[in-house]
Amino acid sequence: MKAITTRFLGPTDWHGSRILATDEDGNRVTVPYDYGSPAPHRVAAQALCKKLGWTGLLVEGSLKRGQVFVFYSPDDTFVAIPSHPCAFNPCPAEQEDSSGT
Repeated sequence: MKAITTRFLGPTDWHGSRILATDEDGNRVTVPYDYGSPAPHRVAAQALCKKLGWTGLLVEGSLKRGQVFVFYSPDDTFVAIPSHPCAFNPCPAEQEDSSGT
């Protein structure tokens, strides 16, 4: 599963503020920081997706130094309660119920 990280780059003598979006393969895109945008990190993530031809539903999370975006897939989800019988997808309890046992 691909993940995109974004981070804010402050202004320099040569460039205004920007957002850098990267993936683990070294693909990257830098977009000007849009002070009027309610979600400038999303704009950068979308720009990287457009550049690479990626499509799908992204879920956003926060990091200490920026944002992270991952593609959502129901098959890649789990319940974050380790002691719960459905902590992993598919739920073992649901599989037992559907098998008639």
